[in-house]
Amino acid sequence: MLNRIHHINFVVHDLDQGINLYEKLGLGPFLKDTLKKRDALTARTRIGDSWLVLVQPTDAQGAPGRHLAEHGEGFFLISFETDDLNEEKSRLSGAGVKIDTPNKSPGRLKR
Repeated sequence: MLNRIHHINFVVHDLDQGINLYEKLGLGPFLKDTLKKRDALTARTRIGDSWLVLVQPTDAQGAPGRHLAEHGEGFFLISFETDDLNEEKSRLSGAGVKIDTPNKSPGRLKR
């Protein structure tokens, strides 16, 4: 069973401009990080017990860069928390949801 939203990612052209916008909404402070394996810079802040994550691509060919080029700024992905990942993957597969597991990741839902 899915327990909660762990984090929601929004892809942006410019991380500092994104931070500025969300700070105007009263969110923050933001913690910045570099995710070399994901070809991205990130900034995250808590909203309740979930994270809001801004993602700035550093490589146009990486997943965030391709998403930004195709869809523009905005929603990128949502991650849920579960007590038993294998059980949840089986449940979702049984419901017809295709699970993608590249690079030994726990699993990603495909659109």
